[in-house]
Amino acid sequence: MKNFSDKAAIVGIGETSYVKGSDQTAVAMMLDAARRAIADAGLKPRDIDGMVPPPVYTTSEELAANLGVDVLRYASTVNMGGASPTTALQNAAMAVASGVCDNVLVTLGWNGYSALRPKAGVPPSRPMNMNTLTSTIRGYYLPYGVLLPVQMYAWLATRHSKLYNVSPEATGWIAMACRKHAQLNDRALTCGQPMTRSVYSIAVSKRMGPAPSW
Repeated sequence: MKNFSDKAAIVGIGETSYVKGSDQTAVAMMLDAARRAIADAGLKPRDIDGMVPPPVYTTSEELAANLGVDVLRYASTVNMGGASPTTALQNAAMAVASGVCDNVLVTLGWNGYSALRPKAGVPPSRPMNMNTLTSTIRGYYLPYGVLLPVQMYAWLATRHSKLYNVSPEATGWIAMACRKHAQLNDRALTCGQPMTRSVYSIAVSKRMGPAPSW
């Protein structure tokens, strides 16, 4: 993997509040977070000349128009579901390192607590527009009863375990490490809560049935 550490860097971050039942659409929250990230980087919207939007809800053109971005020299969408914004960082780094553009905005927004669940008083949300992913799920996942991301990733984890002889205990510690890092964010839903493999197993069992044998 090529090293871009001396050619590109994350210079600004913006977040909205993590709440249940927001009255904002996902696009409105993305625009809010984008403005905060641009300001955090010491830039103006006109300085943005590259964009990697999320695979759902919106496009580079819509975000650019609402932010007041005049010229986009680079625009690309990563279609990897929930992993899209992480992979988008490499995408953005390549664009900057190659000289295609100078400042790339990577966005993601989700109103999953409210907009995707029918509730009284919740404003309607636009369709997710996941055309490519929807076609894949309909053709290769639904026929086998696979509906949730955890089921999809279970296939990948199982294959990795079989190929490289990775134990369930090792997989459990990877999950724990990821959650420990996530808790460093003051806005994380579990920030400040004690977390052990036993606690996590209990949380899993309440939501998904029997806990894994870590």
